[in-house]
Amino acid sequence: MSKQNTMFFRRHYEFLAEQVGPLLSTPTDAERLADLLEQDNPAFKRGVFVSKAVSHWEKRNLPDNIYIEVNQ
Repeated sequence: MSKQNTMFFRRHYEFLAEQVGPLLSTPTDAERLADLLEQDNPAFKRGVFVSKAVSHWEKRNLPDNIYIEVNQ
């Protein structure tokens, strides 16, 4: 990203996590996206963003019955 006043606000990061997060190919792509966003804003909360993006990715991409009881 260029350094020409491209700073995003929290609402932009939330939108990306909620709307783009589920569209990523893999959850690790959230880390790659965070690399780019971190360059834009030094106050970017990387951990919060990645956690939300991965959570939204999981909701869309993992089957509901993925969790199996270990002690059945």
